[in-house]
Formats: sequence, C-alpha cells, structure tokens
Amino acid sequence: MHQENQEKMPHITAWKAYGQQIFSTPASRKIGYGLVGIMCLLGIQCLFLVDFLYGILPYLMGGFLAGVGVLAVTGSILAKEYRRLDTKLSSSGILMLVVGIAIIVRGNEADGLIGVAWGIFGLIQGSESLNVAIYNLANKKRWGMDMLQAAVQIALALLLLVDPVAKLYPHMRVLGLELLATGFHVFREVRAAS
Repeated sequence: MHQENQEKMPHITAWKAYGQQIFSTPASRKIGYGLVGIMCLLGIQCLFLVDFLYGILPYLMGGFLAGVGVLAVTGSILAKEYRRLDTKLSSSGILMLVVGIAIIVRGNEADGLIGVAWGIFGLIQGSESLNVAIYNLANKKRWGMDMLQAAVQIALALLLLVDPVAKLYPHMRVLGLELLATGFHVFREVRAAS
C-alpha cells in the first residue's frame, strides 16, 4: 500500500503518507481535530498577540512539540511504521518529543533552543518542498509554487539559524502563518481518513 501511495504521490512525506493510518480510529481523529484546533489557536495568537505570547512561548511551543511527538510515536506504533526503513515518523516523533521537553525544561532561557529547533525543522520542511519541486520539474508537472515554497522555507530557516535569539521575536508572526498552514494540512489528513 505504501508503494502504491508513493507511485501516485511521490512527494508525500512520511508524516502525510501515514496520516490516514494514524487517524484511522475515532479516538485518533478526535486527537487530530484537537491538534488542528491548538495549532490554529497558537497561529492566531502568534499573529496578533506577539508581546503576550512571547513570555509563555517556551511552554506553549515545548508542550506543543512534545504533544505532536507523542501523537507521532503512538501513530507510528499503531501503523507499524517502524518496520520500514524508508520512513521517519517514529524518529521524527521521538525527536520532537525530546526537543519539546528540553524547551519546557529551559523555560524562559529557551529562546536560542526554540530558534535553532525551529530553524532546523524549517530546513527539513524546505528540503521536502524542494524534493517535490525537483520531482515535478523532472516529470514535467507544475513545480513553480513548490520551488517558491522551498525557497521561502529555506531562507527563513537560514535567517533564523544565523542568529536564533535575535531573530525569534520578529519571526513569531511567520510561525503563526506556518502553524495555520500546518493545521490546514492536518485537518485535510484527518478528513481524508474519515
């Protein structure tokens, strides 16, 4: 089944490829919709309540990353995703869980860690978008938007990694947009699994 999905949609990442398996039960769909709600609420707050949110950002981001990590690891175990070498849901989930806990433990001194983690995750997302663009270009499909998305993601991630502490505050609105976009994608995955 995974091979068929890869043939139809080769750009699908491990997160998306296993989305339908992760959200295959009513309980996991409720968790998924809850996750969408949290992401959208955080995104809106990052857009409009930057000053307020900046003070509690480590606890919100740390808790959010840890929660996503737990969901990913649980989903990968239920889907037996860990039995395939070409997937990464288990390892990504563990990484997010560890980084989320580290951010919570560091608390108000976590600006650098949040900036670096966000930058690295941005590079990973950018590389996946770049992979989609290259695949589509090679197969004579539309690739311009994917290339633009990859360029923006990689540029923002590199900008953040150059000076993660100084650039964190100005990037909070960008984080808000990213959270809203990610929430939309997760919403589509949960609906597709229904």
